Amino acid sequence: MGKSTPKEQIPALLAFWGSLIHTLPAVNIGGLNFSVTIVGALFLTAVRFTAEYAMVAVFGWPAGNTLTQEAAAGVAAISHSSSLVPGLWMCFRSHPYRPSEKMADAPGWWQDAASALIQFCTGYMLYDAAVNILWQRRETGLTSDDLLFLAHHVVTILYMISTRIVCAGQQ
Repeated sequence: MGKSTPKEQIPALLAFWGSLIHTLPAVNIGGLNFSVTIVGALFLTAVRFTAEYAMVAVFGWPAGNTLTQEAAAGVAAISHSSSLVPGLWMCFRSHPYRPSEKMADAPGWWQDAASALIQFCTGYMLYDAAVNILWQRRETGLTSDDLLFLAHHVVTILYMISTRIVCAGQQ
């Protein structure tokens, strides 16, 4: 990713997201760094299971109940969106919207932040597919609705990875 000049005013929120790219140990697969993706998926998994534990142990929700599990999954989804949306909003505020723009045309700090946000969203899709579809249905099996939902996750993951491969389409 790019480097910023010292004179640029980088929004603090985007500086945080961009710093993740350089702070986390790189996990390169096929030439792409997936460290924020992996950390994001692990973070959201921890949020989901911590929420379920708290709902059962602290608030008395029924253990193993589908509604308890879905509510815990909702806590992870809220954590994801409340982390992601402000960063995306700041990306759109700090750089002109050009849908066909190459990533390299944006400032380096913006590239880093956008890449981290794309990776965090990819991490959410991995977490949601693995935990809330595959793991949760491990005993009952997948329904046709689950397969469609899983397909949505796969297609979204592939699109987000493709934007990083072609270095365009991020907006």
